[in-house]
Amino acid sequence: MKKLRIILFIFFTGLFCYLLSPAVFATTNDLGIYTKEILIVQSYQRDYYHTRVLEEGIEAVLFDSGEKVRIRYEFLDTKSSLDADNFKALAELMTQKYQQVSLDGIILCDDDALLFYNQYGKTIWPNTTYVVSTGINSLRPYSQGIPGMVIIEERPDVSKNVALALEQNQAKAIKTLHFIYDETTTSNEMRSDIVSMLAEKYPEYESQHYFDKTPEELKTIVDNSGDTDLFFYVLYSRDRNGITYHYDEVPRYILKNAKNPVYALWDFYLGTGVVGGYVASSYKYGESAANTLLDLWAGQSVSPLVYEDGSHYQYMFDYNVLKTYQLSYVPEGATVINKPVSYFEKNKNLIILFSVITGVLIAIIGLLLYAIREKNIL
Repeated sequence: MKKLRIILFIFFTGLFCYLLSPAVFATTNDLGIYTKEILIVQSYQRDYYHTRVLEEGIEAVLFDSGEKVRIRYEFLDTKSSLDADNFKALAELMTQKYQQVSLDGIILCDDDALLFYNQYGKTIWPNTTYVVSTGINSLRPYSQGIPGMVIIEERPDVSKNVALALEQNQAKAIKTLHFIYDETTTSNEMRSDIVSMLAEKYPEYESQHYFDKTPEELKTIVDNSGDTDLFFYVLYSRDRNGITYHYDEVPRYILKNAKNPVYALWDFYLGTGVVGGYVASSYKYGESAANTLLDLWAGQSVSPLVYEDGSHYQYMFDYNVLKTYQLSYVPEGATVINKPVSYFEKNKNLIILFSVITGVLIAIIGLLLYAIREKNIL
C-alpha cells in the first residue's frame, strides 16, 4: 500500500503542477512596449479576400519574430477608383496624419500602392528607411530598382496554366483560349504579359481577351462556348461602367452551370466554380514581405529586386469541379480542396481525445488492481 500511495502521490502531484503551469494559462495578449512600428499600405479595401490574406501572412511572420510590432493600415481602394485627384487628396490627408509618426518600415501591397508611394511616399514618410513592396506584377518599369526599397515580383506562370489545361482536356480538339480580365492596373499588366507569352509559346491557338465586358456579357460568352474552347479567369473586380464587385461575386455568377472548365491564376478563386490551376498564394506574398523587412532590420544584405522563383505558387484544384468536368489528371503533389475525407480524418480529434481518456482509465485500473494484489499478499 505504501508503494501505491507514493505512485498516486507522484501522479496527481505532476498533474496538478501541469494544470497550474504558465504554459497552460499563457496568453498572447500580454501588455508590453512595442519595439517597432510599421505601416501596411494596401492597394484595395479589406473586404477584398486577397488583401486580408496578404495581411494575415505579414502578421503571422511578424508576431512570431519576437519583435513587438505595432501595425498601422491604410487602404487606397483602387478597385473602386484609380483617379489622380483621389491619390492627391489621400496624399494630403496622410501627410498631415503621419507628420509626427516615426515608422520603422512600410510594406506596400500590389502595384497601385507602389505607384502611390512613388508619387507621394517621400513627402509623406520622408524619414522611413525600410520599404518593401510585394505583389508587383511587372518589374519592367523598375528594372533599375528604387533607392531604399525592396520590390518582390508577383508573376503568375500563365504558360504552366495553359499547359495544364491542355493536358487535362487533351481529349478535346481545343482551338481557342479565352482570358477574362477587367481594366485595373494588375489586369492590364497581366494582359500585356499573356499576349506576348501566347504569341511565343502557343501560336497555334487562337486567343480572345475580354477586358471590357460586363458580367452579363461574360456569362453569355461562357454559356455559348463549345468543346473547342478553354477559359482562364485572370482577375475581375470592376466593369466598364465603373461598378465594382466582391472578388467571388462575378465568377460565381458567370460560371454557374458553365459547359466548359475555367482555370484560375490565384488561389482565392478556388471555391467559386473554377477548376483551379497553378495558382498564386496571397498569404505567401505577405510572408515574403514580412521576412524581407525582418532581414533589413537585422542588417542583412537584400537584393532590391526579388524576381518570381515559383515559391509563391502551387498546383491547387477543387475536387467537386474536377468531378463535374471529369478531369482525371492532377499533377503530383497538388493540393485538392473539397476532397471527401475518411471517418478517421473527420473525427480525428475526437478519436484522440477518447484514446487519451481510455489510456488514463486503463492506467488507473492497473494501479487499483496492483493495490488489491498488494493488499491480498499482506
